[in-house]
Amino acid sequence: MLKEIKCLSKAYLKDLNKSSQNEGKLCNFIIDSIEPCFWKEKEKIEFYHCEFKQDIICEDTELELNFKYCTFHKNFLVKNSINPEKEEESICFKKSICFDTCLFNGLLDLRRVKFENTITIQSCIFKSEVIFFKAKQKCIEQAKQKDVNSFTNCVFENNVDFTGMKFHNAVNFTGSQFQGNAKFTSIKVGDSSKKNESKYSVSFLDTSFFKNANFQHAQFHFSINFRNAKFYQAVLFDEAPFYDDVDFAYTNFEKSSSFRKTKFYKEAIFHDTLFNKSYFIDTIFSKGIKEIDFKSCIFEGMFYFEAENIKPIFFDCNFGNQASIKLEYLKCDYEELKEKITSLAEEQESYCKLAEKIKEEIKNKINISYKKELQKELNEYFNAEPSESSNINSEVVKTLDQYFQLDKLEEFLKNNGKYKLPKDKPKQVSIELHKELEKLIEQGDESKESKNSTEQDDKLKEHIAQKYRSLFRKLKSNNLAYHNLIDASEFHTQELYAREIELQNKQIKTLKDHIDKLQLWFYRKISDHHTDLPKIWHTLISLICIFGVLSIGAIVCLNLYFGNDLTWDDPLNVKAFYDCHISALIDKHPWRIFFINLVFIIVFLILFCLSLCKYLRVIFLILGYAMTFFILATYPKFLVPAIGFFTDKREWLDSLSIIGGIYTILFGFILYSFIKTARKNSITPS
Repeated sequence: MLKEIKCLSKAYLKDLNKSSQNEGKLCNFIIDSIEPCFWKEKEKIEFYHCEFKQDIICEDTELELNFKYCTFHKNFLVKNSINPEKEEESICFKKSICFDTCLFNGLLDLRRVKFENTITIQSCIFKSEVIFFKAKQKCIEQAKQKDVNSFTNCVFENNVDFTGMKFHNAVNFTGSQFQGNAKFTSIKVGDSSKKNESKYSVSFLDTSFFKNANFQHAQFHFSINFRNAKFYQAVLFDEAPFYDDVDFAYTNFEKSSSFRKTKFYKEAIFHDTLFNKSYFIDTIFSKGIKEIDFKSCIFEGMFYFEAENIKPIFFDCNFGNQASIKLEYLKCDYEELKEKITSLAEEQESYCKLAEKIKEEIKNKINISYKKELQKELNEYFNAEPSESSNINSEVVKTLDQYFQLDKLEEFLKNNGKYKLPKDKPKQVSIELHKELEKLIEQGDESKESKNSTEQDDKLKEHIAQKYRSLFRKLKSNNLAYHNLIDASEFHTQELYAREIELQNKQIKTLKDHIDKLQLWFYRKISDHHTDLPKIWHTLISLICIFGVLSIGAIVCLNLYFGNDLTWDDPLNVKAFYDCHISALIDKHPWRIFFINLVFIIVFLILFCLSLCKYLRVIFLILGYAMTFFILATYPKFLVPAIGFFTDKREWLDSLSIIGGIYTILFGFILYSFIKTARKNSITPS
């Protein structure tokens, strides 16, 4: 039964303390009003299961206030709330204030309040607005781990306004629901003078925003965690500087999200994030950040990305039909893509090995040797309700928490030196390891022990190459849908790069796979898959060089064989001598000429492959241009041997015919590629 207090005063409180065993604690009261003199107290007062029928208007106080299981039927105000237009200084709470599991039917208005200690609001329900406009928390000297401003597991059914509020210490909104508009405009957490340690952070973990959220011009000097947050309407981070790490892993942006002119000074994580309409326009990343990883993200609607000094990585992403990403962010040559895939495969392999090791550690720590027992413990751990958690062995919970709670796993990896993992991106490492560990637990003990490390590495590379190929194919389709043929062609080229790498690492190859791989290698080398016109022109010049050198070599060898003096004053006489004596040589030594021709074919193909090598290409080009001008000046018909070698009556084992035949076949491929490349590079669409 609740007792009623008409007016809570300082004197009433003293009388109550004398008659009560619980000094400073008011239990089960209905309080009608509070006298101003009440706030002059300097003790700790706890209101337990109380109801407040009228407005509460706070004044400066040194009270340590604790409201638990209380109901506020009217407003909880400060004097500034009565006349909000006057920008006069508000009251000061010198000690901590706590609202635990309270119901607010009216307004909570603490605008411009100064807090000299922590603010704790947890598991509360707010039916009306909550206002912390330009409130300020002073720096708490020698702050401890527990000195965190908490707004956890609250339900805000109306609008929330934290505009211009300043927190000097950590703040936690974990598990809260914002059902109205949430304004965090120009909020400031921490400052540049305060050294940030792991205990100082901002958390919106598992927070839901059902209406618009505004973080414009917000300043976060501590690391901030939006992991598993859900934004069901528009959210703005425009011109907001993040001075420490920011984590958007597993965050859902159901509607538009804007990062215009947002500044990221340290690591930014967007793993497994869902985007709808997202805009990274003029976004600024620190020069110390070389790349930003959008790994396994889903982009359902329009996605714009324009940023300076950064290269985004879109691995294993799913794009909708409206992605606007500058080609320069994604374009890479074959060697760069191969290096990326190799690096990702090595990282993934290290995660797999560590996950195996951790799995064995789990078994040992909780004295489990069989998969069924481990699976039973895991099922109890993952499926247990909070009320049932006490039924599980505390040591088991502690062990499993360490590995399966992402935040605790991240901290565990930081503090444990025996795990050799990349140190530059600890949050990303913990996310990837967390995935691998869960995957491994699901697979059980049927690990593929028979596969050696090389086969496993090849399988990982093949899988990663498939992901990249799927990404480039989707981006190509997006550009084709908007008639951007040039960028679509570039993405098609990179799709073919990924396909070639995939075939290289494929464990079981069919004949078709070998042919496809050879074809992809050939067109990449001669024309970069019909995109590089100068490259294919240089390939053609190199081919002419090889053809000219081998043809001259065949003519010279025959002249020397018959002892004819080489007179280069008239090169046509040397060629005529070859034509007159080749028949006799073929009739006399047909098999010997046959094997010589095989040597010419092999040498031709070897020289052609060497001409495609990066470091030998210059030599072939110099000789090729010289040979081309020489043939044009002496016997131009040589440049198109099909005109002569297949129309003139020549012997069937004639070496010049064999060399010309190989040259003609390769010439045909290169000419086709040259024409196709020229058409693709044309500004006139086909």
